[in-house]
This record gives sequence, structure tokens and C-alpha cells, in this order.
Amino acid sequence: MSWGRWLAHVYIVRRNVRAWGVAIGLVGLLLWSWWQWPAERVSQAAVSAEVVSLSAPMSAQDKTLPVLVVRLADGRRLRLLVGDNVRPAPGSQVPLIHERYADGSEYFAFDRQRWQVEGGR
Repeated sequence: MSWGRWLAHVYIVRRNVRAWGVAIGLVGLLLWSWWQWPAERVSQAAVSAEVVSLSAPMSAQDKTLPVLVVRLADGRRLRLLVGDNVRPAPGSQVPLIHERYADGSEYFAFDRQRWQVEGGR
């Protein structure tokens, strides 16, 4: 076997190994995405919560988002990331979106649009 044929054979084997690796990786990615498929949303409701505290940036150069700590009607406390221009006072009520899913998980989010419509600044 000449050097040219041997080198061509090495390149063909390398190309085939790479193709099989990509194919196996794509099948693995497909299986993982199927396993991680999100649960179906069962309900979505608008709820209100009482503001417990709001963290403020430490300095003008600090680019971290404020964390809003709220208390739900059932006593649970949640920490929510809010924008820089959201400054509700402690003790005030803020609107939240409450989503429940078929697997039993719950998701809460700050409802910025409703907060602005109701007079929040």
C-alpha cells in the first residue's frame, strides 16, 4: 500500500468516526430533550402578595438586579428578581402571576404590566 492510499484511508476513517460521533450526539440530544419536555400548565391565576423587603444596589456602579421578597397569603415567602425601576414600598401589595403545572410544580412571576396599570412606579 502506498503512502497516498494509506493517508486517504486514514482521512476516510477519521471522517466516518466524526460522522458517527455527531449522529450519536444528535440522538442523545434528542432523547435528552424528550426527557426534559416541560409539563403541561394546569392553571394560571393573578394573585397579590405583600412586599417584605427590597434589596438595593450597593453602589452606582453595581449592576445587580434588585431582589424583591414577598409574602403570599398562605405565609410562604418568595424571592423575585425585578427591574431597576421597580421600587415598591415594604408593606405594599404587588401583583404576581401564579402558574401550576401537571407535575405539581408552581411558578411565580412579578406581573410588571398589571403593577404599572394599577399605579405602581
